[in-house]
Amino acid sequence: MVEQGSPKAKKFWLEIEKTLDKHIKQHLIDKYSDQILKKFQPKINYLVNRYLASLPYHVRESDGDDITNIAKIEFFETIKAWDPKKSTDVWPLAYSRITGAMRDQIRFITKASPA
Repeated sequence: MVEQGSPKAKKFWLEIEKTLDKHIKQHLIDKYSDQILKKFQPKINYLVNRYLASLPYHVRESDGDDITNIAKIEFFETIKAWDPKKSTDVWPLAYSRITGAMRDQIRFITKASPA
């Protein structure tokens, strides 16, 4: 039997911790994605709308829905990558990743530097 505070136990925990965190996050996303999105939807909408307002009208009209969907997808990808031991709030990381994903989409569409 391995003692709780032993170096062997610490090494074992470090090996399984990332996998365990990944499975817990995936379970939460699978089971509670609607509730998670409902909580963060106002922040995501604000960020998307602010970004769309900086784009030309024809881009907003033609690609607004795609950008909104990309923001939601990136939010859930952020939850998967988020380390709650480093920061208890997921939003600062989500904010920067969503902004980057929206800019990448516009860059891809226009093959130019986004706003």
